Amino acid sequence: MQTFRESFFLQLAAIVALLGVLVGADYVIYGANAARGHQTVISEFQRIRPLSSAVIQYRTDNYRPPWRNHQGTFGAYYSAADADSVIRQHYDKELRSQGWRLVADEPVKSWGKASGEQLFYCKQSLYAGLYFRGAEFERQKPSTSEYEFFVAWGSRPNELKGKCD
Repeated sequence: MQTFRESFFLQLAAIVALLGVLVGADYVIYGANAARGHQTVISEFQRIRPLSSAVIQYRTDNYRPPWRNHQGTFGAYYSAADADSVIRQHYDKELRSQGWRLVADEPVKSWGKASGEQLFYCKQSLYAGLYFRGAEFERQKPSTSEYEFFVAWGSRPNELKGKCD
């Protein structure tokens, strides 16, 4: 006769095993597609020429198999001596020349106050984002612009629901 404790641990072991099987099956089914999606995102990111004055602060890559088989992002954070408007104009021209279309241009708020601006572009099943820290938001150096540019696939932010289809 099993005690409550033994029964609990058997049920817990069964749940953990089932989760392992589900994650493994998801990776087997979607893993190859995820790897292709990741390579596409990197390729698209590399096609977009960065601003000549931009200095990469660091790159971002959130593709993590087997946990992220349905989405991925590749991008970089930059600082540049140019104004936000020059950066925006540069990326708008670059992205449009590569077949991307602007679908959202929205302010970003932090704690109810303006903290920047974000632009989203779509191209087929991909989306790209350009995010600026606002002038009123603390920057490392007041004379520089700080921004992020990324390309992604899979799950989309709420700002893009129904706009990229």
